[in-house]
Amino acid sequence: MAEPGTELFEAIRRDHQAGDRLPRALAVRHGVPHQTVMEAISTVLPLPLDLPADEEELDQARQLLDALLEEDQAKAPAERCSAFELYEELSLRASRLLRHLTGTTRAGLGGQCPLRHAEAPSPT
Repeated sequence: MAEPGTELFEAIRRDHQAGDRLPRALAVRHGVPHQTVMEAISTVLPLPLDLPADEEELDQARQLLDALLEEDQAKAPAERCSAFELYEELSLRASRLLRHLTGTTRAGLGGQCPLRHAEAPSPT
């Protein structure tokens, strides 16, 4: 038996979203097995890729990540941060950079971090 096509899955999902909630009824309507209807209904569709990437912002994020990783690699192996600590520091620096660029403040971004740059803007 041939694999069901994309159009069939889309038609089944449309009918399901339009109010025909019973998979057995959808199977009869489209002439397919119940399993095909269940697969069509439960398939997770990818998000549309219609958002263009802002290369300048991506470049800033890359530079931030590269600096963080280079700084950590320069340390002795016993002093290096875990992946989670690097993630936390990246989040902190990204928030600080966003706050600096937009001029806004966010509560709860304070705290001590061993990798904090001296040239980073201070919390206001």
